[in-house]
Amino acid sequence: MKLKKLNNKNVIVTGGAGDGYADQITDILCKLGANLIITSRSNSKLKKRLSFLKKKYTNKVFGYNVILDKEKNIKDFVNKIQKKFNKIDVLINNASGNVLKSVEKVSVKEWDHIIRINLTANFILSREISKIMKKYKYGKIINISSIYGVVSPNHEIYGKSKLNSPLIYGLTKSGIIYMTKYLATYFAKYKINVNCISPGGLFNKQEKNFVKKYINLTPLRRMANSKDIQGAIELLSSRQSDYITGQNIIVDGGWTLH
Repeated sequence: MKLKKLNNKNVIVTGGAGDGYADQITDILCKLGANLIITSRSNSKLKKRLSFLKKKYTNKVFGYNVILDKEKNIKDFVNKIQKKFNKIDVLINNASGNVLKSVEKVSVKEWDHIIRINLTANFILSREISKIMKKYKYGKIINISSIYGVVSPNHEIYGKSKLNSPLIYGLTKSGIIYMTKYLATYFAKYKINVNCISPGGLFNKQEKNFVKKYINLTPLRRMANSKDIQGAIELLSSRQSDYITGQNIIVDGGWTLH
């Protein structure tokens, strides 16, 4: 059994009820004993995820229905949790949006919206939560980026499907990596560690031809599974990473090595 490295630690996960890596992030945090605070833009998904976690674990799990596209929404959320929890030990900026349209078809309105969700919200949350962390001279901020924040997509693997990764997604994920490095140096004097995780493609019963092409370009010859970023989350959210800051840990089976 895992040691309860996060016992009595208050941990926020934005987008904690969403698709993708949210399940394994919230799962490992519960195993580590954290008091878990989840946000989601979908109230129905939030209720479903909270119900699952409360049945499976004995942790204290809390949910907040928050749409992270406005500064007021974020500040209201932070004010609520500060009153309730006082101290926040870990912030995981996981919430993310996308618009599956080509360069020619994406509108400026859609472009601006994804920047607000993927980049601006992460900045505001980091800024506001750091104010709480500064009081205690301790905190861990973990940003979730992507391999497409590191390299450009291989457009050929998507074929004629609508799965191709759009420009706006990689642009914001790249920005998250830079923001991680900047905030790591900026917050260092307050003993706040800021790091990033860039996962590769998560297997989710995608079209067979896509999966085959993806695997052929991955040295470990598989897509990510339901536990592959848990080790990085455990490391960066605990005292094990007290001397690690400003890093981008790429968890991709070697995809970005080519």
